Amino acid sequence: MLVTLKGSTEKIDDWSHKLICNIPALYFDEYEYTVAVRSIFLDFFNDDNTRPEDNFIILKTDLVDKSVINPDQSIASFYKKILNRSDYNYIFYEPAILQKYKIQLPSLASTQFIFSTLRADQLINITYTEIILEITRYARI
Repeated sequence: MLVTLKGSTEKIDDWSHKLICNIPALYFDEYEYTVAVRSIFLDFFNDDNTRPEDNFIILKTDLVDKSVINPDQSIASFYKKILNRSDYNYIFYEPAILQKYKIQLPSLASTQFIFSTLRADQLINITYTEIILEITRYARI
């Protein structure tokens, strides 16, 4: 199933922004499920009206387990140039290969999503975000 999350972000610090949106009340039954990021759209705004050039962005969530292999609980990381089209400064990311992560929470509703950047930027704000997640039953052969 595909789940679309639309909203804005709240700045935590110069590196991190927490997603603010209405997350659907989706509960996972006794089966195991995986999550993968299908696409991410971010609309940027700078407080001083300048345009950021680029950044390395990581999407972290407590939906997946913290482990030695994935200590940041990241489900997507990418480097993109920020595109400037009319009034928009945006990034669109779509992975070439879906990376699936085993879901560790019983519900999607209690999940937090945080965007982190590699470079600190005091002026940058993410005004709008849209994330499309693919959630599937975990089938091991």
